[in-house]
Amino acid sequence: MLKSMNEALDYIESHLSDRIDDHELERITGTSVYHFRRMFSFLSGMSLGE
Repeated sequence: MLKSMNEALDYIESHLSDRIDDHELERITGTSVYHFRRMFSFLSGMSLGE
C-alpha cells in the first residue's frame, strides 16, 4: 500500500499545475478516490486539497 501511495504522490506532485485525474489515482492506488483521500489525510495529517 505504501508503494502505491508514493506513486500517487509522485503523480500529484508532477501535475500540481494541472487537473488531477481521479481515475488515474484510482488506477495507481487500486482504491477509490474516497479511500485514497482518507488514507492521505490519515498519513499526512492534512487534507489532499491543502
